[in-house]
Amino acid sequence: MKLTKVNFKGFTTYTDKGGTYFGIRVDFLNSLKINIYDRNSKKLLESIDVHETMCVGNVLSLYIKNFTMKDKCYKIFCDRKEYIDPYAKGVLGLDEYGKVIEKSDLYYTVPEDKEPKDFYKDVPLNIPFSDSIFYEAHVRGLTMLDKTVAPEKRGTFEGVSRKAKYLKELGITGLILLPAYEYIEREKEDSMLASTAFFREKKNMPKLNYWGFKEGFYFSPKTSFSAVKDGAYSFKSMVKALHTEGIEVIMLMYFPPELNDDFIKDVLRFWVDTYHVDGFRLVGVNIPVNFLIEDPFLKSTKLIFENIDYKSLVIKPGRFKNVGLLSEMYVNTLRRFVKSDEDCISGMSYFIRENAAGYAPIRNITDYSGFTLMDLVSYNRKHNEDNLEDNTDGTSYNYSWNCGEEGISKKRSINQLRLKQVRNLTLINMLCQGSPFITAGDEWLNTAGGNNNPYCQDNETGWVTYKKNASNKAFYEFTRNLLAFRKRHSILHQPKPLMLSDYLSCKYPDISFHGTDSFMMDQNPYVREFGVLLFGDYSRQYVKKTEPSIMVLFNMNWEDKIFNLPGTNGEFSIKLLYSTDGSTDESFDEAGAKVIKDSFFKVSERSVAILLLDRIRSKI
Repeated sequence: MKLTKVNFKGFTTYTDKGGTYFGIRVDFLNSLKINIYDRNSKKLLESIDVHETMCVGNVLSLYIKNFTMKDKCYKIFCDRKEYIDPYAKGVLGLDEYGKVIEKSDLYYTVPEDKEPKDFYKDVPLNIPFSDSIFYEAHVRGLTMLDKTVAPEKRGTFEGVSRKAKYLKELGITGLILLPAYEYIEREKEDSMLASTAFFREKKNMPKLNYWGFKEGFYFSPKTSFSAVKDGAYSFKSMVKALHTEGIEVIMLMYFPPELNDDFIKDVLRFWVDTYHVDGFRLVGVNIPVNFLIEDPFLKSTKLIFENIDYKSLVIKPGRFKNVGLLSEMYVNTLRRFVKSDEDCISGMSYFIRENAAGYAPIRNITDYSGFTLMDLVSYNRKHNEDNLEDNTDGTSYNYSWNCGEEGISKKRSINQLRLKQVRNLTLINMLCQGSPFITAGDEWLNTAGGNNNPYCQDNETGWVTYKKNASNKAFYEFTRNLLAFRKRHSILHQPKPLMLSDYLSCKYPDISFHGTDSFMMDQNPYVREFGVLLFGDYSRQYVKKTEPSIMVLFNMNWEDKIFNLPGTNGEFSIKLLYSTDGSTDESFDEAGAKVIKDSFFKVSERSVAILLLDRIRSKI
């Protein structure tokens, strides 16, 4: 066997017509060998001793002529110890989801260069953040209970592909996937998960890591998520199916603090180049935010960070505004406001208009962690007993309200209030500037039974349940129609900061805030109501036409509130489009909006109302 030293071609292993290239970063000390095994029997075929001259520092870079990795796999040994290949593009031994695994049972392989037809023509979609509506899902959880997906494809990339048209019809433009690269769900030697009694399941095995928030094999799509046991091919097919429907693919990547910045950059570049992903949601303690923002290869790739001080960002002018920020402060303020806590008006008014030049705010009510939307209005406290940690896990700060009874209720008044509250939360979230974010299942009022940390629940608690009773179906239609309404009105998702001024000289500012009296918002701590007016003339910058102005009246008080309306001297025709108090239908059809003839409007307790203001030009 002839080994040839070659120039470094990247941390990768691949086979071409002439032979096989190995590019591996290793902790090379005194001896290094590559063991080649039969892919099926795992029988050792040959052991290749690698001389230090084949390495540059800690990087192995060699080419073996007339050698193919077809039907073979490999392991790396440094100083007689097995070494994990962090850049492996294929991992054998993880094809069965939830199986107890030791790392020593794993082998590394080179996937066949097999792609869906015309995948080379597929490119990232580059949808602006201002036009984006995101949907976050777990690959298994999204379809395990979906009867529209064939049983053999449930819980797989193929199942996600089957949901592409559903997501498009809902109004989604970007799918955020929880970790979909290889990781070990049940690691035999994971002391953190298997050391104490209440970290064990009843079958005395390591606890399942359903979410996958641990160090993984970042260059290999998850084989157990593939219906054909070819993670690379299935992932590419899924990307193509979603892109065909105009839906971006955003990968959630969890990086533990010990991983270095260059490795993280290599991972992101690889998924953009090889799998055409459109962006990443980056989770971890020491994410190199500015290092990634400044990388030229990622300039058109969406990078979504959590709870970052925007003042610390290094944003330079470029072709795309590609940085998105999730804010825990926004989530908590929205939840507190809707459950009628005091001192929320100032914060909510800021978040409604926030739309910075250097980043896009991502607007969410729920997430993979925490209560579902329905549980947020059904539970005052967490109920994580099924996690077998004595209910000590998960946050106790949920800012939730059960509307009068903990958990499932048979009281009609409580259930009606809950349905109003989920509409209030969703409506406000969708009417903020920035990019809305929906957690999978919330559109069907999915429940996790009060579990706010279902990281180990590979069952109905952690899966999306498509219960299509009357209330759930109505809420799905409400959500779909609301998303379509948002898309139809450019002033609800503007691509630049709002100025609170009349910079177009049209007699009204782009956005203005109101109390029960026009243009006089009361921000006292005890106040729980305010209004916002987005003026339609500013749409001409984006769609070359004048849209109706939109006024949203928020009343989270437990009493009705009367708002005096602006422009009631004949300047505007004012109509009621929608109210969460049940007085309107949920079509969000502008043609069916009800005319308001009074100079005031009463907003019912704990309700949100949307008014349309059309300017009567002859009066100007």
